[in-house]
Amino acid sequence: MESKKRHLGLVLSEFYHVMYREKKPLMVSPSFLLTTVMIQDLDIIRDLMMTNFEYFSDRGGFVNHQDPLSYTIVALTYNVWKPTRQKLSPTFTPAKLKTMFPTLVQIGEQFVNVIRSQLDAGVEDLNIDDLCSRFTTDVIGNIAFGIECNSLVNPSTEFRLYGEKATDFNIHPIFNIIGGKYPTLFRLLNLKMFNKEMTNFFTRIVRQTIEYREANNIRRNDFMDLLIELKKSDDGSDGFALSLEMIVAQVFSFFIAGYGTSSATLSYALYELAKNPAEQTKVRQNIEEVLVKSKNNTITYDGLQEMTYLQQAIQETLRKYPIVPNLRRMCRRPCTLHDSNGRVACEIPKDTFIGISVYGIHHNPDYYPQPEIFRPERFSDAEIAKRPACSYLPFGIGPRACMGLRFAKMQVAFCLALLLTHFKFSFSNTTPKDLSFDPGNPVFLTVKGGINLKVEKL
Repeated sequence: MESKKRHLGLVLSEFYHVMYREKKPLMVSPSFLLTTVMIQDLDIIRDLMMTNFEYFSDRGGFVNHQDPLSYTIVALTYNVWKPTRQKLSPTFTPAKLKTMFPTLVQIGEQFVNVIRSQLDAGVEDLNIDDLCSRFTTDVIGNIAFGIECNSLVNPSTEFRLYGEKATDFNIHPIFNIIGGKYPTLFRLLNLKMFNKEMTNFFTRIVRQTIEYREANNIRRNDFMDLLIELKKSDDGSDGFALSLEMIVAQVFSFFIAGYGTSSATLSYALYELAKNPAEQTKVRQNIEEVLVKSKNNTITYDGLQEMTYLQQAIQETLRKYPIVPNLRRMCRRPCTLHDSNGRVACEIPKDTFIGISVYGIHHNPDYYPQPEIFRPERFSDAEIAKRPACSYLPFGIGPRACMGLRFAKMQVAFCLALLLTHFKFSFSNTTPKDLSFDPGNPVFLTVKGGINLKVEKL
C-alpha cells in the first residue's frame, strides 16, 4: 500500500539507503511472479551494466508483434535491439543534431512570445510545468513526426491529447514487467499495451508523413527524414529490415522519451533556479558571457557547449531529480556477480530482474554531501573526478544507455538559455515549498499538481 501513496522511486530509494548503511551490496526480493535483485554496490552496477553487459542486455519489457507501439527500442530483446541500435545511432550524432537546431530555435521563439503575451495580459503566476510540456510536445512532434503541433498556442491539439494518453502509466508498468517475464503467455493471449485507437493514430501520422515527403521530395532535416533515408538504404543484409511498423515504433519511442522527460527536467531546473536566485544569476551571467561572443547575440549549437555553468545546473537538476528514478535489467542467462573485493556476491538465475535505485544513489551523502541542496558546482571537472564511477546515472550507463541523450541535453539547454535571457523566475504565493511526486506514474519522476512560478520580463 505504501508504494501507492508514495512514488515508487522514493520507496526503492529507502531500500537502497538501508542496504548502503548495512553494507549489503545487494538484496534479493523474492516473489512468485517477479523475483528482483536490488543492487547498491557501484562496482557490481558497473559490472552488470558494462563489463558483463551481454548477460544483462535486456530491460525486460514486453513486445507483442501485433502491437506495433510496443516494439520500441527500449523494450526490444538483445537480438533485435542490437541491429536496431546500430541503424538508429547515427541519427543522434552532433552533425545530425545541428541540422535539427533551426527547428528548435523557431519553436523556442514562439515559446518566448507565448510567455510574453501572458505577461502582457497581466498574468504573472504561470504554470511552468504545463508550458514546458507544450514546448516539448511541439519540438518532438515537429522533429519526430514532422508535424507543426502548435500546442503552445492551442494546448488542446489532438497530438498533445494523444501524447498525454500515451504517457499515462497507471497500468502499463506492471503489465509491461510481467509481460517481459512471461512473454510467450502474453503473446498467446494476444495482450497489448496500447489500444487500437492509439496505434491507429500514430501509425496514420507516420504513414501519411512518409508518403507525402516521398511523393513531393520534401526534406526537413529532422528525425523523420533520417528514418526515411535509413529505410531506403536498408537492404536487410543483417537479417533485419527496417519496416514501416519499426519506424512507427521508434518514432513513438522517441516521442515518449522526449515528451515527458525533457519537460520535467525543464520544470525542475526552473523551479530550483527560482528557489536559488543567486544560482539563477550565475547561470544567466554564464549565458550572457557566451552570447557576447556570438554573431548577432544569438544562441547557437556550439555556443551551448560553452555555457559550462548552465550545463552544470542541468546536471545538478538531473542529479536531484532523476526523471527515470529506477533502472531495470533482466538476466538473459545465469551469471555470477562479484563485489568490490572480488568475492562472489550473488548467483543470478536466468530471467531474474535487476533493480537499481538511481534516486537513492543520487541522494547518497557520501557521494553528494547535503544532497537536498542545489549546487551546480558539484559537476565541475574536479568534483566529478572525486566521485566513483556509476554514481551518476540519469541516462543509464553502458551500451544500453539512453540513445537520445544528446538531443535531450540540447533541447533542455537551449530552452533554459533562451528563457533566462528574456525572463526572471521566482517563487509566487502558489509555488510549493517542497515538491511531491505523482505516485500514479511510477516510471517517471513527475510532479503532482504542477509547478507555478512568478515570471517577470528582463
